Amino acid sequence: MMIVNKIGDLARQRDLNVQELARKAKVSYGTAHGLYTGASKRIDLEVLDKMCAALGVQPGDLFVRVETK
Repeated sequence: MMIVNKIGDLARQRDLNVQELARKAKVSYGTAHGLYTGASKRIDLEVLDKMCAALGVQPGDLFVRVETK
């Protein structure tokens, strides 16, 4: 099992591209891009809080646990 983030999916549902997400969450483009694409493997609690605020969700809404092969 592994945990993946749904930030990109949630942002797309809200018609936000990476640049708009970065601006709305007040994080760098690189940080937003890594989370949006799922490339980031870690997230700081401050960034987590900013993403939740920008997307209007709770922390648990940002992640899902998936089966790995």
